[in-house]
Amino acid sequence: MRNKSVARTMVRLLEQARYEVLPTGTTEDKVLEHLPRDRTVTITASPSKGLEATLDLAERLTGHGYTTVPHLAAGWSAAAASWPRSAPG
Repeated sequence: MRNKSVARTMVRLLEQARYEVLPTGTTEDKVLEHLPRDRTVTITASPSKGLEATLDLAERLTGHGYTTVPHLAAGWSAAAASWPRSAPG
């Protein structure tokens, strides 16, 4: 009985997992090919790619129906505070 309980827990955890990706040239296509639309995707900001690549990919994946979360380094919070904000919709 314990094995069934562990298996149910593992399935639940994997179904609720967020998938972390880097903003590369092939990421969007790979996400679209392999990840169901009901999953949350976090896009990690890369110092070499910059914030714009992260935000652009988040916007495109959101347009495909994913819930996205840009994952920014704490050290970049000063830059994030200066971003323009707009109302949704």
